[in-house]
Amino acid sequence: MPDATAIVTVIIGSVLILVALRDILHTLLVPHGRGVVSGRVMWTVGRISARLARGRPAGLAFAGPRVMLAVVTVWCTLIVTGWALVYLSFLPEGFVITPGIPAEARQGFRTALYYSMITLSTLGFGELAPTAFRCDSLAPRRGWWGSCSSPR
Repeated sequence: MPDATAIVTVIIGSVLILVALRDILHTLLVPHGRGVVSGRVMWTVGRISARLARGRPAGLAFAGPRVMLAVVTVWCTLIVTGWALVYLSFLPEGFVITPGIPAEARQGFRTALYYSMITLSTLGFGELAPTAFRCDSLAPRRGWWGSCSSPR
């Protein structure tokens, strides 16, 4: 039976993932739609770009790319952090970890964040492998998601 901290961590991670997914879907698939998170990021980066470009209209030429980069960065941060929180509740018992890795590096948020990033990027270096059924079944889906979302 998982402890209360693990349950809360999984719930918070799941909420971050769902917020990112909802925002991505509303921004990209709904006609004239704008997600709550991406809308706020667009507004903030747009205002900063406008202030930086005062008196120089050519300075606004890069406002659009800055906005898109900021939105994608926020989406990736939400997804990676959310999955890291989900994986955190399974560390270290739910993973096979290479014996050469020090004990302090076998657990904690940093390790969960590392695993979340390598799974999303589909790199999978091999020093962490899930053994718990829940993690074992999530990793391939996560890799598929990462490979489908990466640019060709």
